[in-house]
Amino acid sequence: MKLFKLCLVLVLISLSFISNAEIVTENFRVMMAPKIAKNTAGYGVIKNTGSEADTLNSVCSDTVDVMFHKTEIRSGMAKMVHLSDVVIKAGQELVLEAMSYHLMLFDFHSAEFKEGGKITFFLNFKKAGVVKVEASIITTDSS
Repeated sequence: MKLFKLCLVLVLISLSFISNAEIVTENFRVMMAPKIAKNTAGYGVIKNTGSEADTLNSVCSDTVDVMFHKTEIRSGMAKMVHLSDVVIKAGQELVLEAMSYHLMLFDFHSAEFKEGGKITFFLNFKKAGVVKVEASIITTDSS
């Protein structure tokens, strides 16, 4: 409930800004987790089609706990690093994919998490405000 309230506050604050940043999302999906898994990943593309850079400050959901991560290779080992924000330059895109940037989902309930289902995310941008994204739950990633 605290996460939902925080998400709602961020949404309301972000709605008060007007900017030239325009954010478009494509092909968002969440990987179906095995029954024993406690987390899974979300992927997609975030495009800044506006005329100025914008910063993704946070991501939240009213269904699951979610964090924005980037996989980095250090000394031959893959490590997931939590990112507090990321800048997307004007005319650029941020691709969320395996072994790179991605959404990390925690504490989901298997009853809510079914193949073909949907999860809603709220991407909170400094200039563009809140962008609502619906992600399909899939078993394999063919993208």
